Amino acid sequence: MGRKIKVEVVPDLKAEDGEAVYGLAHWGEGWIKLRAGMEETALMHSFYHEIQHLVFEAIGRTRLSRNEELVDSLGGLWMQAIQTQKGNLFPRKKKIEDN
Repeated sequence: MGRKIKVEVVPDLKAEDGEAVYGLAHWGEGWIKLRAGMEETALMHSFYHEIQHLVFEAIGRTRLSRNEELVDSLGGLWMQAIQTQKGNLFPRKKKIEDN
């Protein structure tokens, strides 16, 4: 946990089988790749979808990561929650200095 994930937007994104895809993620190598040319909402949804794959992989739930319907639903809910929240949910506390 706490690792950095490299995110790239690339043209002509394809899965290993050659099929065109919206996004790919690899926990072991620490990356997410998204297909270039998508509308902003589709790009965001694909990003959260791929993050959900990584979450399942990170907690050892590989079988759940293969369930595209579940991953897509949860990714969409994360997108909705994060994109529609108002204000700063976690404001920084001011540092209290010693006198």
